[in-house]
Amino acid sequence: MSQNDVLTVSEFVSSIKTVVADAPQFKNVAIVGELSNFTAHSSGHFYFSLKDKNASIRSVMFRSSSSKVLFKPKNGDKVVIIGELGVYEESGSIQFYARQMNLDGLGDLYIKFEQLKKELFEKGLFDASHKKEIPKYPSKIGVITGANSAAYADMSRTLQERWPMAQQVDYFSLVQGESAKDSLVANIEKADADKLDVILLARGGGSIEDLWPFNELEVVISVFNAQTPIISGVGHESDTTLVDFVSDYRAATPTAAAVMATPDQNEILDTIRNTKNKMYQATRRKYLNQKQVLDTIMNTKVFKNPLSLLDKHYMKLDLLNSKLLEKTKMFHETQKYLHGLTINMSMKLNMKIHLYKNEVNKYNEQNKRNLNLIHKSSKDSLMLIDQRIYQAMNMNLDKNKQELIKNMQTINNLSPFNTMQRGYSVASHDMKIVKSIEDVNQDDILTIRVKDGKIHTKVLNKEGI
Repeated sequence: MSQNDVLTVSEFVSSIKTVVADAPQFKNVAIVGELSNFTAHSSGHFYFSLKDKNASIRSVMFRSSSSKVLFKPKNGDKVVIIGELGVYEESGSIQFYARQMNLDGLGDLYIKFEQLKKELFEKGLFDASHKKEIPKYPSKIGVITGANSAAYADMSRTLQERWPMAQQVDYFSLVQGESAKDSLVANIEKADADKLDVILLARGGGSIEDLWPFNELEVVISVFNAQTPIISGVGHESDTTLVDFVSDYRAATPTAAAVMATPDQNEILDTIRNTKNKMYQATRRKYLNQKQVLDTIMNTKVFKNPLSLLDKHYMKLDLLNSKLLEKTKMFHETQKYLHGLTINMSMKLNMKIHLYKNEVNKYNEQNKRNLNLIHKSSKDSLMLIDQRIYQAMNMNLDKNKQELIKNMQTINNLSPFNTMQRGYSVASHDMKIVKSIEDVNQDDILTIRVKDGKIHTKVLNKEGI
């Protein structure tokens, strides 16, 4: 053996600890034996040895586990402990770390319990993925428990106090003894077939033997296979059965199972009342706001006198009518002016044309007299000049005609007669335009000018707006 193969004590003990920690056969082990050298330390930890006639093993149970032991251990007690093997490195000793402790006589059941628990765990029956959601507001609740039991009374009272509107369907079953297994399976399957919202599976506390039907494989499988959500409430808070692991929710007690299955009607009623009050306040605020808006509208001048909406339009119409009359007057004056201007321009134009013609004639006569005296090239030049003079006169004449046509179009666009073509008319009395009912009296004769003539009518009566 070389020097490199030599281990220190720490290394050797650490190797032993690793081997023990990695060995599955040393985990979740149930051991039956007699307590000796038992010490309940002030810290809450239990220190003891577990022995039989041939062997002994040092053991420890920490406070987190010892606080759950339901009896007071003492030297000489025959017990079953469940836990795992470990190595305490400081002393290099192997010792057993206990998680559970029960008096002997129930050891076989605890061993069987742990074996079933491990088997079901490995098959995945405890997986959270299989858990069904508990309905928030159930209408039909099934109760599987013993007839006339304290658990039944507690659950019924709790269901009635918390959620009385739900129908409670009872399935009385045997909950301990040899026949309890078949009775529980039958009632679970019947309740599941009755289309309930949730099932409460419960009974009061007792020994492990009393609670054993809830560890039977057939009962566990029936709970797992149920389509209806199941809440288990078996025993007291410290009691645990295999049914608790496969149910959709595990309650500490039967009463806690009933609480879990139902909402509190008082809380619901408080919520409804609060919501109702909030809706009332919101509705009242909206009503008052709308009423204020309505009162404001009712008190407006327009609402009290709707015809006042037309006042501005009448004023605008009067203004437009006045402008129309003013434009009509301007049109007549402009028409008269343009007529005179047209006559004057025509006379002047005719005079200019006559003058130009005379000058052209004189020019032509002069050309004829001098025609034989000039050279042919000079004659061509004079003819070109003559042609340009004629062109200038014609362009000037066309320009004057275009200005005259443009002025006549402007006069025509401003004419009130074009407005009459669109359906308007003008009423007059004694050659004055009628602007108001105050301008005429009853029996007056009015002249109404329309697009294609005049209408003479008589005022029968007057009626103001």
